[in-house]
Parts: sequence; structure tokens; C-alpha cells
Amino acid sequence: MSNLGNTGLEIQALARNIVYARDRVLQGDWNPKYANEQIAQQAREAEQMLIFFGCTDVDIYAHISPSGRGLFKWRYRDKDGEVLSGTCYPTGF
Repeated sequence: MSNLGNTGLEIQALARNIVYARDRVLQGDWNPKYANEQIAQQAREAEQMLIFFGCTDVDIYAHISPSGRGLFKWRYRDKDGEVLSGTCYPTGF
């Protein structure tokens, strides 16, 4: 079975990227501004992939606070019309 079109994998991948950015901030490798620029770009890419997979009403928000706390919110309507949404504070996997 192909994973092409699996929207859940896009959400999971972005959550992992937020954890990575959070870790970079906590370790002092990245400043929060740079981490948020990276996360914003990845969120835009995830939104585009969800649209490519046939989703509509796609809205993704991802942010790293100056103290290193991540926030990730998403909401979209899949190609079958089901609304999928969630909020999490990624801390590690």
C-alpha cells in the first residue's frame, strides 16, 4: 500500500520538524526567530501537500516560543469532506 496521499504522515512529519527546531533552540544552536522561520516554511509546504492530496480549508499554525515551547495546530477537510483538526505541544518522540 502506498503512502502517497496520507495526510496524517504530513502532520506527523511537521510535528517531528517542530521538535527538531525546539531542540535546536533549547541547545542554543538556533535562535527562536530563525526556528520560527524554518517552521513557517515547513508549515507552508505541508499546507501545499495537503492541498495537493485533495484537502480543502487547510490551516496550519506552528510556533516556537522564546523559551523553546512548541505549539502546533492544524485543521483541514480531507477529500472525503471529513474535518480533521488537532493541537499539540511537541516535546519529543
